[in-house]
Amino acid sequence: AGNLLTTAVNTGITYLYVKNTNATHTVVIKTDAAVSFIDLSPGEFTFFPVKGAVGIEIISTGANTIVEYGYWTKQVG
Repeated sequence: AGNLLTTAVNTGITYLYVKNTNATHTVVIKTDAAVSFIDLSPGEFTFFPVKGAVGIEIISTGANTIVEYGYWTKQVG
């Protein structure tokens, strides 16, 4: 398990990209309140907006899973 975004970092709308690079295991994306909302099978990716003050964490169905990720914060004004 690991945190991708914490509530302290995510102060505004943030766009998150996540790719499961593992060939075997699924990655589960959850809010920091432990609500699962995306399952990424091996090789799949997602890009979605995250509401401000919401943290995001990931959990793998197997050990030693590597994911690519990046996030961009929306500028207001």
